[in-house]
Amino acid sequence: MPLEEELLAGDVLVNWLGELDAKLAREVRRDREKWRQSPRVALMSTLMRLDPTLPFVLTPGLTVNSTKELVEKVEGWIQD
Repeated sequence: MPLEEELLAGDVLVNWLGELDAKLAREVRRDREKWRQSPRVALMSTLMRLDPTLPFVLTPGLTVNSTKELVEKVEGWIQD
């Protein structure tokens, strides 16, 4: 099963995160529900929350440094 499907279909990751960091688990769960119709965005958001110290490369030459910036870029693309 692809990672995107695994993230959206099950609670293994969210439950595990809840044991370590309840706030992070809530953020991942909220992002997962918000982006359910865009599984790759849900996965990107989760990855950024798991390691917020690294910039995330969306395309060559385009990086985002926070989940907020990711959401802004994706929402802009959706509106266009």
